[in-house]
Amino acid sequence: MEQVISNRIQWIRQAANFLFAGRAGFWTAVFTGLLTFFTYELVNVSKQTDETARATQRALISFAGINGGVTISTADRKVRTHQEVLLNWTNSGTTPARNAKTSASGDAWPSVLPVGFDFPDLPSSGMQPITLGPKETNGIRALIPINDFRTTWEGKSHLYLWAWVVYDDVFPGDPPRLTEFCTEMIQISIPQDKTADDFTNPNMPMAWNTSRCPEHNCYDTDCKDYPERVKQARGR
Repeated sequence: MEQVISNRIQWIRQAANFLFAGRAGFWTAVFTGLLTFFTYELVNVSKQTDETARATQRALISFAGINGGVTISTADRKVRTHQEVLLNWTNSGTTPARNAKTSASGDAWPSVLPVGFDFPDLPSSGMQPITLGPKETNGIRALIPINDFRTTWEGKSHLYLWAWVVYDDVFPGDPPRLTEFCTEMIQISIPQDKTADDFTNPNMPMAWNTSRCPEHNCYDTDCKDYPERVKQARGR
């Protein structure tokens, strides 16, 4: 038994001498390499955690539908000339959208919009600041001539609304964000006892549905006019 123990001790000493005797520099390099590797992995995990936090917290503005607004009438309030609609933006993020600028336009076309339509800001649209805090919804006002509703109801035109918003995240270094949308107002309805002549009646109710356009519904650099919109919103 003592001989067996002695042999094992001898083997351990030989193995230790082989591995460590005169090899301090080698093992220092090995341990330094391992330390560098694990430090690098920790940095990567930290970066991924930070990116995940940004993705879940950053502001993300999307189109949130249309609501009817007030009726615009002549001074004597006897003839309706325009109908206000509110185009809603919603921020689904947990941080506010900063420096947000938006613009909305509406127009009736005798046919569907042509492919490649550039969705310009109409003269009546203008650009305005908008505030959107975390999980907040806010609307931008658009005025539609009442005759556009009438011709769409009669099947003579297609009524489109489109808008864009440029904004910043709260995170330093992130590029400006952009959201664009286009929707068509369809199935405009009025009471059954009313006719086209009643569209100018300020007291006549209207209702409608909407349908998303084939183009101009996009986010950030997926929007083909991203550089132009950012430049327009930032005034440079």
